[in-house]
Amino acid sequence: RVLSVGQRARLEGTIGALQEDTGWKVRVVTRFGNQLEVPDYPTLQKYWKVDSKSVIVTEDASNAQILSFAYSSAVKQQLSSDFFLELQGRFGSLFYVRDEGKDEALLQTVGALDTCLRREGGCVYVPGLDPSLRSLTAWPSLAGG
Repeated sequence: RVLSVGQRARLEGTIGALQEDTGWKVRVVTRFGNQLEVPDYPTLQKYWKVDSKSVIVTEDASNAQILSFAYSSAVKQQLSSDFFLELQGRFGSLFYVRDEGKDEALLQTVGALDTCLRREGGCVYVPGLDPSLRSLTAWPSLAGG
């Protein structure tokens, strides 16, 4: 388990409110390696009724970069590919996970998605980092895992 009962309830509340308020769907799957009990993407897509307004976040602690995303072209109009690279680099890196934990990585990721999917015109960058620091931290985070 990645999240405590309270954290899971908070995450479900955030995701539910986002879908209710905006129609955007965020779905989260956690796994470790090739676990048999975790369904594959086609099964998840069918079960969750994934559509053009859906983002699937996968947290896999067996990878150096624990976060990955699946999303449609409609999502790309709201959130750029650079946004997802930065999101992965900031919250999915070994450094962040070591310092803050897998649970916080997941909560911060969903929080950023919630903020940016609610924002008119979406986000080019993940909120919370001063633009002058972005270039200093983005590439080392991506390069370092």
